[in-house]
Amino acid sequence: LANHYFSALGANHNIPFGEHDCWLLSLPLYHVGGLAVLLRAWLGGGAVAVPPPGMELEAALDRFPVTHVSLVATQLYRLLQRKEGRLALRRLKAILLGGSAIPPGLIEQAHALKLPIYTSYGSTELASQVAATPPGANLEQLQTSGKVLPYREIKIAADGEILLSGETLFQGYIEKGRLMPARDADGWFASGDLGEIDGNGYLRVLGRRDNMFISGGENIQPEEIEACLSRIAGVARVLVVGVPDA
Repeated sequence: LANHYFSALGANHNIPFGEHDCWLLSLPLYHVGGLAVLLRAWLGGGAVAVPPPGMELEAALDRFPVTHVSLVATQLYRLLQRKEGRLALRRLKAILLGGSAIPPGLIEQAHALKLPIYTSYGSTELASQVAATPPGANLEQLQTSGKVLPYREIKIAADGEILLSGETLFQGYIEKGRLMPARDADGWFASGDLGEIDGNGYLRVLGRRDNMFISGGENIQPEEIEACLSRIAGVARVLVVGVPDA
């Protein structure tokens, strides 16, 4: 449990969560994002609101004295479509976004409403968040995945892959009853994600290494195209895939 402890410790350092706060369990407990909520609450002394099965997210935000919530892009999108959802989000202290890439247009919409959003980058293998934006981040910063949190380490390999290490890193995978280490000789875990870190220490995730395809001799990262298309008015969701030439 040590890696989960250090994960919660670093996360609470960035997004304060104390005895007068309440985090809505909006993600399943079998997902590391949901499990991490319990650890952060245990460490910070705050409450966790567990909605009954079938309760809509908007209704749960209204029913419980929620101050914090974790959302994936689809959840945020649906809440922003309704006035009641927008009002519920405005009452919160912190909205942690993650799970996958958040469309730039969605971040712009939330920022324009002055919602207390935090973008992040996480990994099951590192017990949830690895990087996150700080409180009060501006729009440019929110279009990144933030800075590395305490007790984690990030570096970019020569080929652009994001390498991870630190106190939150797991021990390895269980294969056929045996623990198989998943780090290299220097203690780094290859995430499979591609990224870059700017001069201010902000991480920008460019996509999955195994999503890249080749077209006309060029390496194409579909996530970059998706980010551009998602900015077009009227485009709610977009997915780019490679198909064989006719």
